[in-house]
Amino acid sequence: DETIATSAKRCASLYRGLAKYHTSAALADDLDVVRATLGYKHINLLGVSYGTRLALEYARRHPKHLRSMVLDSVAPPTMILSLSFAKDGQRALDKMLKACANDEPCNQAFPNLRKGFEELLASLADGKKVTIHHPRSDKPIEIVLRRDMFAQAVRALMYAPLLRSLLPLTIAEARRGNFDPFVAQIAMLTQSAQEGMSEGLFLSVACAEDMPRLTEEAIVEQSRGSFLGDSIVRELGRACEHWPSAPHPKGFGEPVRSAVPTLLLSGELDPVTPPSWAEEARATLPQGRHVVVPGE
Repeated sequence: DETIATSAKRCASLYRGLAKYHTSAALADDLDVVRATLGYKHINLLGVSYGTRLALEYARRHPKHLRSMVLDSVAPPTMILSLSFAKDGQRALDKMLKACANDEPCNQAFPNLRKGFEELLASLADGKKVTIHHPRSDKPIEIVLRRDMFAQAVRALMYAPLLRSLLPLTIAEARRGNFDPFVAQIAMLTQSAQEGMSEGLFLSVACAEDMPRLTEEAIVEQSRGSFLGDSIVRELGRACEHWPSAPHPKGFGEPVRSAVPTLLLSGELDPVTPPSWAEEARATLPQGRHVVVPGE
């Protein structure tokens, strides 16, 4: 399988240098061109995940043409993509493990789940040959599963409420050597992600806007105590070595101040954009209201 760095190097050549123009500032300006072309004096923006950063950047650059915003799963410009993933992922995992421990049927079915998860990760530290069955053909396949691969996949599974609810079973089965449920769930999630996410846009944005703001000290501090460690941020750094990117505008990472009415939405168990980021954004949105959805 390709690493993200190998994939980035291969794909970058296909864009012929155009990838560097896909930044939040450029996209916000493009959006305003669309607004003007359609003849609207003011617009309302709905942004989800990265779309919230784009909406906030529009509010910064084109405030006179914005009427209101709805920001769902907030990723403000003060958030450095990939740097926060380790701590936010650990927070979501802790909540999932605690919920199972406090639920009698779950705790009886999967006792000592936290310890079991830690032992499972330790067993994969040096890579482990496992036999899995293809989720569609049932063909047996032997792979080498590494700790980082499994940890990052667990974080990805926490994106989806249904798959997150299956994590105790998935972890327990993996401890027994049965990785088939894990593989089937990742295959399902990957197909969904491929349909709704552009890896190229992610790299264009993150390499231009986030990686330049990273420091080694911050990486060490943010990854300490997380089951994810620094694997995600290191992989992204290697990918950005091959990805063309433009410098972000001066002051990009500063909070966005806007007086337009804004509804901010967060899921309590979100592993990537937890409620704390919405609260941080709301601090400079005086007409902002933040709603947290329990159990999501």
